[in-house]
Amino acid sequence: MSDELVSILVLVAVFGVATALGINMGILGIVAAFAVGTARGVSEDDIFAGFPGDLFVILVGVTFLFAIASNVRRGRARGGGDRGADRARLRDPLTASTPC
Repeated sequence: MSDELVSILVLVAVFGVATALGINMGILGIVAAFAVGTARGVSEDDIFAGFPGDLFVILVGVTFLFAIASNVRRGRARGGGDRGADRARLRDPLTASTPC
């Protein structure tokens, strides 16, 4: 079989496994890329050269930024001071000033 056909079949298998088991498809895809590459005799340097590291860092950063923005919009992003105040309210008023 050609390299392209094997890659497409592995991609379909990765999609099926990730959908059925609820595993992260990106992680499975990276593992599958290394498995197919090494099985086909491609060097690790060539496999890494095909992976866009700069784009990966940008996508992770933007995803993290949107996760923070989403939590702020929903009122979930609270500082440590708020958590301490919540704990103090749950305790007896006479001992609220003592450290947690």
